[in-house]
Amino acid sequence: MNNQINNRSEADNRKILRVRSGALIFTGVLLSVWLASMTIVSMPRPVFVSIGLLCAFILIVWYDLDDYRIPNWINYPLLCVGLVLPFILKETVTPLESLCGAFIGYGLIWGINTWWRQSRGIDGIGMGDAKLLAATGAWLGAFALPFVLLIASGSALMIILIAALITGRSFDGSARVPFGPFIALGFWSVWLISPL
Repeated sequence: MNNQINNRSEADNRKILRVRSGALIFTGVLLSVWLASMTIVSMPRPVFVSIGLLCAFILIVWYDLDDYRIPNWINYPLLCVGLVLPFILKETVTPLESLCGAFIGYGLIWGINTWWRQSRGIDGIGMGDAKLLAATGAWLGAFALPFVLLIASGSALMIILIAALITGRSFDGSARVPFGPFIALGFWSVWLISPL
């Protein structure tokens, strides 16, 4: 019995270390992208909006790495702000582009998950990711979604390949990968670097 408690606490400690180090690494990457964008783009996005977005991304990374979920209390406000932002900041997308981006972002992930569930019998991606991509579309518009997904998928694939090389494990279609941090990275990169 005592050995089970020690094993469980060691596993819990490994999980806590994994979540904290992953969140710190992603935070560093997000901040690096922000600093790099300031040298590339002459007029960066409004700082107060970018700081709020960065805080939301840090929470998304933390929760998704911890238990493979993105809480609605993060996604829904992010979506609502994205839909209202075109009325406040004129240098963002139009209200129609925002609305279309939200529907297309959610519909894309929902469609992929529906197809995966029908072909494999299990969910392939969480609906928290769909809501996050809907918020991404609301903030950036539908035309930015391919770039966000390219960055997200490319960085996720790179991390999985590096993890496979380091650990010696092979990853198959049943391995769980928290995709929210990668969507956040793509969203953040396009938000900062795309023209106003």
